This record gives sequence, structure tokens and C-alpha cells, in this order.
Amino acid sequence: MTKYKEICLKLFEAEGMEEVKSVIENCELLKNPDNWTPYGEHEGNFSTIQNQQPHPVSALSEKIINSIDAILIKKCKEKGIDPESKEAPQSMHDAVKDFFSLDNNNLEVLTSKDRKEIAKNIQVIVTGSNEIPDITIYDNGEGQEPNKFRDTFLSLNKGNKNSIYFVQGQFNMGSTGVIMFCKDPHYQLIISRKYDDTKKEYGFTLIRKHFLTLKEKPRKNTWFEYFYPKEIPCFKSEPFNLNLYDKKLFKRGTVFKLFSYNLKGTTKLYNEFNQLLYRPALPFLLTERKKHSDNKEALGVYGNGVRLSDEKDRVEKRYQIDINFKTIKIDVILLKKQDKPKQQQDTNRIKDYIGTGRSLVFTVNGQVHATEKYFF
Repeated sequence: MTKYKEICLKLFEAEGMEEVKSVIENCELLKNPDNWTPYGEHEGNFSTIQNQQPHPVSALSEKIINSIDAILIKKCKEKGIDPESKEAPQSMHDAVKDFFSLDNNNLEVLTSKDRKEIAKNIQVIVTGSNEIPDITIYDNGEGQEPNKFRDTFLSLNKGNKNSIYFVQGQFNMGSTGVIMFCKDPHYQLIISRKYDDTKKEYGFTLIRKHFLTLKEKPRKNTWFEYFYPKEIPCFKSEPFNLNLYDKKLFKRGTVFKLFSYNLKGTTKLYNEFNQLLYRPALPFLLTERKKHSDNKEALGVYGNGVRLSDEKDRVEKRYQIDINFKTIKIDVILLKKQDKPKQQQDTNRIKDYIGTGRSLVFTVNGQVHATEKYFF
């Protein structure tokens, strides 16, 4: 177990894909091809994983949604309620209202300090280069026991959340979209400890693309696999430092680290998250510790729905339209336009909110699922 902790921490501390390769090459357990098994328990997983989100931040947003799900499930279990029972909330809206006393995800009523306190439960930390950084995603959610990894984090199409009505994820596919944006061979590290664990036991694994052997070379496609030396590796430990915001130790929950993540074509990650998660069920923190970043403070990501309520000086008019007997709500926001000498600056500011082609967005539980382009 001590050896597994050493391996896990070496992998986490690696910077970029090349350093992960070096850790593998210098570790007999990781080098042994017999200690790896196909993701989702089948070698046809490549077609599923490579056909998820087409945009790197959309893929990251799916990870955030899974983290929100994990926190709501934990809160439900802490109240002694079976998440699949009729006593559990029957929608994400009801869960946020019951567990965080927020009606309609109304973060506007909270102070900045209270918002940030909730946001600490999910953190996105970006390190390394500007265009191909490493990205760590932490959540203080339910976490998983090592023997449950294969049915949760590492499963495909199992529908293990299909009977839980207050979460968004269902088939364990959306969160795999990030893998394709990690530079080949697509390394992703997972570390987790269950929220009610008393054994002080952390499980971990590393995901990568399988390297075809000479014997396998006639095959056209490879597959994704994960480190599995006959079981999910685990180790006992006191909470340890993973460089989270506010010197927060990793006690329970889950950490994903995506190595050499391709953000080329992304303008500002903060703006993109706010655009694609228009009104997330729960807020999160974004900390950019990239080598050439000017701002290394943790920023609260609350979505444009909340952001534009805070920045009222940017809004000309805002109103809501209810259609279909109030089952569909349309939020209309008209942004102010400045005087001609500042027009170009104003256009850039408007793009901070709508990006390119996100003037009209369609959301489910606050997450943008489709967009239309108008004006910009």
C-alpha cells in the first residue's frame, strides 16, 4: 500500500504528458502491460470516447456537472435518504433548494463570502503552459470506494444514475469527453475516497490509450485502458496536500488530473465556463496557476445568469418570458452599447459574455446544450 501511495503522488506531481511517461517508464508495476485493462471492460471503447464533446471547455463542463451530481448525492445520503427513493428530491432544482436553501439557484441573494464558501466544494486548477496546461478538478462529493471504481468512474453505458432524478448524468459517457483533449496518449489520473470512509483508504488509477503490440498491429483501432494490477490500487493515508485553494487538504471526495490538455482556440477559460454553464446548479472555483498567467487568484464561476445580475451596469434591460404553461423560461438580456470611441472595446466586452456564436443558448439544469449565433 505504501508503494501505491508513492506511485499515486508521483503521478499527481508530474507536470505534463512527458513527465507521466517518465514515471511509468521508471515503475515496474506501471510498465507491466498485464496491469492494464480496457476502459468500460471492452476494447471497443474508442468509438464512444472519441465521439463526445467537440470543444475542450464543453468537455470540461461535463466534469463539473458530474462533480455537482456527486455533491448532491452526498448531501442526500448524509440526510439518511436513499437517492433512488421517492423521498429523495425529484429534480436538481429541488435538491439545491433542499440541501443548500437556494430557490431557482438564486446565488444573487448570497454574499460574496457565502458564494465562495459553497464554491470551494468544486475546484478547477490550471497549471503549466497557456495552451496545453494540466487541469485538476476536485470535488468534495460522495467519492467512491476502490472496489466501486469499475462501476462508476470506469464504466460506460451502465446507467448507474438513471434512477436518481435530481442529478444530470446518466450513462457515464459525457465525462469521458475530456480524454480526447489530453495530448496523446491521453493521460487522466483519478484519486478518490468515499465521504463516509473510516478506513482512511484512497483509491486511484491512471487512464491512457493502449499501445498496440506487434501482434495487435493488424487492428485498425486501439482502445483506452486503465491501471489495474488485479484490483484498483489503494492506500491508507491521512489527508494530504494536492495544492487546492485555501490550503485545503484532500480529505474525501474525488480528484481528476488531466495532463497536457489542449485548450487551443479557447480565449479566456473563465469567460467560457460562464458562457457554457449559464446558471450551474452549484458554483465552483477556477484558479489559473499557469506559468504566464497574470491572475492566480481563485475566481468564483457562477454562470452568466448570475454574473450579469452582479454587473448591472452592463445591462440595458432584462426580463423573463414563460411559455408552455411556465414549463419553459426564456431569460432575455440586452447589453448596453457604449459611445463610438469605445465601440471596439465594448464589442470585446460583449464577447466576454457571449463568445463567438453564443448569443442564444439552450440550457438544461443551467448547462448549455445548444447555441445559435446572432450579431457576433
